[in-house]
Amino acid sequence: KQWYQRRVAITAGTLIEEATAASEEAGGRVMASCGKANLLLTSKFKQYRGLCAEFESTSRKMTADDMQGFWELILLQVEDVNKMFTALRSLKENNWVIPKSPMPKKEKSTDCDSALIPLL
Repeated sequence: KQWYQRRVAITAGTLIEEATAASEEAGGRVMASCGKANLLLTSKFKQYRGLCAEFESTSRKMTADDMQGFWELILLQVEDVNKMFTALRSLKENNWVIPKSPMPKKEKSTDCDSALIPLL
């Protein structure tokens, strides 16, 4: 278990250094992604393991549906982390250059907009 955590820390550190050298924003994205993944590994999965042990060993009022619901919440977070790392992979392939997002077009106001304001 400890070797795995050391390996993850080394890999994260290397990615952070590489991305931060390119831009502070890219480094921040790597740190946020690694932090979220670390939280899942060290906290959420550990919490779920504890709940499983408690579910099996006690008569506490916890149902299988409760366990499934908690697991589904964890899976949503896992999917979010996967998306973050997919975006990081694309960012790294682009030499840590963050593409500029197009500015949303501002809609022209119409005369109808003023009609929506109630008169007092």
